[in-house]
Amino acid sequence: MARVRLFASLRELAGQHEIDVEASTVEEVMRTLGDKFGERFEEIARAGSVVVDGERAAFETRLRGGEEVALLPPVSGGKEGVRPRPQRVLLVANPVARTVSRATLNVLEKALSADFKLDVDETTGRGHAVELARRAAADGYDMMVVFSGDGTVNEAINGLAGTDVALGVIPGGATNVVARVLGLPEDPVHATDALIRAALAGKARRIGLGNADGRRFAFACGIGVDADAMGEVDERNAESKRAFERAALSAVLRAVFFRYAGRRPFLTVWVDDAPPVEAVSVLVGRSNPYTFYKKWGLKVTPEATLQDGLDVLAVKRLTRRSAPRLVFQLFVTGNHTKRRNMAYRHDASRVEVRGSDPFPVQLDGDYIGIRERMSVHLEREALWIVG
Repeated sequence: MARVRLFASLRELAGQHEIDVEASTVEEVMRTLGDKFGERFEEIARAGSVVVDGERAAFETRLRGGEEVALLPPVSGGKEGVRPRPQRVLLVANPVARTVSRATLNVLEKALSADFKLDVDETTGRGHAVELARRAAADGYDMMVVFSGDGTVNEAINGLAGTDVALGVIPGGATNVVARVLGLPEDPVHATDALIRAALAGKARRIGLGNADGRRFAFACGIGVDADAMGEVDERNAESKRAFERAALSAVLRAVFFRYAGRRPFLTVWVDDAPPVEAVSVLVGRSNPYTFYKKWGLKVTPEATLQDGLDVLAVKRLTRRSAPRLVFQLFVTGNHTKRRNMAYRHDASRVEVRGSDPFPVQLDGDYIGIRERMSVHLEREALWIVG
């Protein structure tokens, strides 16, 4: 039995968001749903694309049972497309995000409600944005706009992936990598204006997402040094953007110089079908910059784009002596990928990491804890994003 998720046009014909189908292939899913909901349903479904458990699939792809099959609309491929103008929009704000204020939220509400039928909700804790995103898809919203930092955006993509609901981002956190990679202004009011203009013009694209043991990420999965630093920053719970930046800088320096410089490799990394690499840290990027420090972007994965696959930087060794040069390369040239103690892979599909010691992990800047092994794969064309 496969769980089949339908995009908006198919939902209108079927009267439901998702349906369980007994089928052994994707082709059989199409025929079964066509028999149930009519020729028009099958015609529209076949004009689009299919994703099975986050991976692009053909009609002849076999199903074992228990898979999630997403039927996607025809405009796809990671390129910019023209979507219908959104009608129903859900604005979700995180009231405790570092740069979110009630006054700014009121301005954004008025701006968005002038062009869309707007509903507003606020998150109440970790994981709530995932629930709100799933509800937005189930209730037939056209777009969900997140006014918060990258942590809440990450939760939103985990609820929206594989649906026809587009994501819009308004920066409201300390770093705001997703918004900045999309080219949005850092000021939330100016970013809202840019987002509205893009949505009204139908400018959206379908992008891939990383999936780390079931949790999706938009731009970064860090294993080792940067995750170690983010875990320390998490414990400090910095309340302001400036305090967060200070805490992040000092945590990264301590991790590099006192915990990872000179450390023997304890991670084994497999990327697609390449031979394994021994490393002290692994950084999987979906964008360039990988992240930001204040106004400067870090070129950790300099060839990465939201349209391509996973870019993987395996750090074989770190030394205190080479750290100043490495910092210059990360901020300026991106040439660190050519160093002998680095292994770089562009546009990969799968990464497997196993540790002789437990290792810390962060996803989109959010520390998620300690693991002994982790599998990361690419979900192609998983999310509509505006901008």
